[in-house]
Amino acid sequence: MSSHGYTDGDYKLLGLRYPALDTNPLYFVTQDYYESIFEGVDRLISELYAQKSSCGGEGQRAILAGYSQGALVVHLALRLLAESDPSMLSASNIAGVMLVADPAKTANGSETVWEGQSLPAGSGVKNASGLWTKAFGALHGPIPSQIAGRTISICHDHDIFCAPGAHAGVAYHTNYSTGELKSMGGWLANEVLDD
Repeated sequence: MSSHGYTDGDYKLLGLRYPALDTNPLYFVTQDYYESIFEGVDRLISELYAQKSSCGGEGQRAILAGYSQGALVVHLALRLLAESDPSMLSASNIAGVMLVADPAKTANGSETVWEGQSLPAGSGVKNASGLWTKAFGALHGPIPSQIAGRTISICHDHDIFCAPGAHAGVAYHTNYSTGELKSMGGWLANEVLDD
């Protein structure tokens, strides 16, 4: 942020509070898991409207970031906003999106997809659909086109949640590095903060 002329007083960090569950596979067959996801979606959408209302006209823009279930929440919220209020996806409201291990990832999506630190996705990741998409694809879809150009996603090959396949496992899901996240933040800064 500082390399783009921002100081600590120019932005605030908000964490979305909802009952997220960890990666224990037993959760995925319970109603609690699905309720927690959609409670997160509802709270994120409400928070975006609340922030827009409280800072209306001041040019406040959000950057959304999520890992795993958090990425799923962001992805689904963007899809709902695209249907109910596409203006909320404008660059004047949401500057950019950063998704790590998105279970709703779609094969060959139009967002920027990395496999590692500043490493464009290879075919194992680019052609992969996430676990959520494999289970419920017809109900959802890719990152909305209105915001795809301002979205970066990272998925390790064989991450069981965003690139499931024959050799996939949880170990690939839990080893995203600080360097990878910093590089994604740099991409966002260069792509969206200079606008």
